[in-house]
Amino acid sequence: GLCLQHNLLFSFFTVREHLIFFGMLKGLSKSESEREGMELLRTLGIKEKKDDLASKLSGGMKRKVCLSIALMGNPRVLMLDEPTSGLDPESRRQVWDVLLAFRGHRTIIITTHFMEEADVLGDRIAIMDHGQVSCYGTSMFLKKLYNTGYQLNILKEERAPVNPITRLVEQHVASAKMKLSNPSQLSYNIKSDESIRFPALFSALETYKRDLGVTEIGITCSTLEDVFLKVADDASHDVPDNDDHPNNNHIIEGHSKSSGTSFLLQLRALVYKRFLTRIRTWISTLVFIIIPTLMTAS
Repeated sequence: GLCLQHNLLFSFFTVREHLIFFGMLKGLSKSESEREGMELLRTLGIKEKKDDLASKLSGGMKRKVCLSIALMGNPRVLMLDEPTSGLDPESRRQVWDVLLAFRGHRTIIITTHFMEEADVLGDRIAIMDHGQVSCYGTSMFLKKLYNTGYQLNILKEERAPVNPITRLVEQHVASAKMKLSNPSQLSYNIKSDESIRFPALFSALETYKRDLGVTEIGITCSTLEDVFLKVADDASHDVPDNDDHPNNNHIIEGHSKSSGTSFLLQLRALVYKRFLTRIRTWISTLVFIIIPTLMTAS
């Protein structure tokens, strides 16, 4: 199954007709295509749009239709190029849930610019820079490899000076580096192997909280976005593959048809498309019939 970055849909086809056509191209009968297509539309929450023309759909709806087309025929391998681009957060999460349900049942290759999406969906993640793979491995492996560690977030009063807070943090964690500084918030990057120093650091911050003008203290784990930024800063860094986690995914066979039967179904699909095209573009069809007839008569 293939879902391209751009929506390749026929403007004069309805959503249901798209799924029937591509299902038949993949070797399904018309009834099987319609049944499977309706189930996919229900799963993605757009079943009520089944009789709408593709040209009348929003960008997010079109992405869901393209994903449904890619899933038709229960393919063993899915290649999805930015499948959630243009989707709102709720729809994106819905698509994630659908793809996560397929985990372990088929091989899925996804390209995305959303680091959170890669972190949620990727068993193995490859980060590319200028067409070259810069690193490859599980999310945890990459975070440990680049030692992105933790992020200490400190909220302070706007008038509170920065230097005393920074000195206190560096006194307990010498490797801490300031990532963000604005009138009301400070952020520091701390390496993962410095976590043993957290109790003393937090105790000191709590003790001198009022004197420093600190209002809140929080810490978060690094994200894949931090890894991506480090890779971008050092694109030439040579990183080994992560081979410590064998891939135990099993591929489940999709629909299987004999070559002869498949050819006939594909031929029917093309005839079906041509028939719908002629009906929906009847003016052009009429012109193509009348003009040759008049030229022949003259």
